[in-house]
Amino acid sequence: MTEYEKFKKLLEYFVAHLEFCVSDQKFGEGYETYIREIKNFKRSGQGHKEQQIQNQIKDWELYDNGKICINVNPTTYQGGGTYLNWKHTAINVNAEWEDKRIVSLKIMKDSYPLNNAKHVMTISVSDLGLFNKQEPDEQLKTFFNQFNELIIQWNEEQKSKQEMKQIQPYIDLLKSSKNIILTGAPGTGKTYLAKQIAKQMIGVRTDEDLEESGQFSFVQFHPSYDYTDFVEGL
Repeated sequence: MTEYEKFKKLLEYFVAHLEFCVSDQKFGEGYETYIREIKNFKRSGQGHKEQQIQNQIKDWELYDNGKICINVNPTTYQGGGTYLNWKHTAINVNAEWEDKRIVSLKIMKDSYPLNNAKHVMTISVSDLGLFNKQEPDEQLKTFFNQFNELIIQWNEEQKSKQEMKQIQPYIDLLKSSKNIILTGAPGTGKTYLAKQIAKQMIGVRTDEDLEESGQFSFVQFHPSYDYTDFVEGL
């Protein structure tokens, strides 16, 4: 099953689950396909806390860039407390309602707290092709790609924060003593670390930006290279 196919089933389940919880109608395509056969059906719960409701989407929860959780607040089936989200993030899919039917799904980011949420994209249920028993269409692929791009960006930001946390002691030491000596066998990451320190201090993101900054260079020492060459070079 492709990620688009999994995501389509996940969205169909999400819609079927919520509409059943609101209407209690035990018929229709969504109910027959996704709800009727579930034993010990959980109407509500927080999937991001691994509560039992998450088991109901276990076949469609895992993607290359993360895990999607279902979270349903029983007091607000039709409110902001009910959503799909990338685990550990405030990147959500929420439902928009007309009476007891979901008419569209929307992507929100920075959704905690709710009043800070930023709208990213809304597509109607019909345009997403939900319950049409066909392959995912371009609208659904666009919706997934946008949702997926947000988790890619979030993962990159978390990686950057972690790297910054790891190299901050080196930056502090360099600022205080004006030099550091990195030792170790070839291939142990000395050059990589030096570049990461430089990028953080200069304020650039890529190796290309680092080279173009004019504030960073390598000097290779060899037997004919003496102290005066190095000092005059500086």
